[in-house]
Amino acid sequence: MMHLATCAALIAMPATADPLYGLWCNDDVAVSFDEYGMGINEHTMCDTAIAPRSLNGRYDSEIGCRSVYVIGDVLEAGAAPLTTHVTPLPEISRVSFRILSDSTAAARLSHRDETYILQRCD
Repeated sequence: MMHLATCAALIAMPATADPLYGLWCNDDVAVSFDEYGMGINEHTMCDTAIAPRSLNGRYDSEIGCRSVYVIGDVLEAGAAPLTTHVTPLPEISRVSFRILSDSTAAARLSHRDETYILQRCD
């Protein structure tokens, strides 16, 4: 029979998030992952064919990305309602991501012929 203190400790333990999740960056690029997809820098959002989760420190997926900009100023008196401008980015069609350590990863995006070495930034 489990003791009450043990049960309380198990209930209080947070669910372990995938080590892939969060923000990874260097001086040139920032890549973020959560359970819904990925983002690149400040304005690029990507849908993933395979839900973001690492398998043995690896994640590979086809992706569909778009640049999203909010247009308008909510602080300006009499401003028009906010709108968004979305530009599809078909050249970004695949991501390969490798977690090298708790704080370092390597990322390759299909539109660039280079591998980015990234540090955990969050």
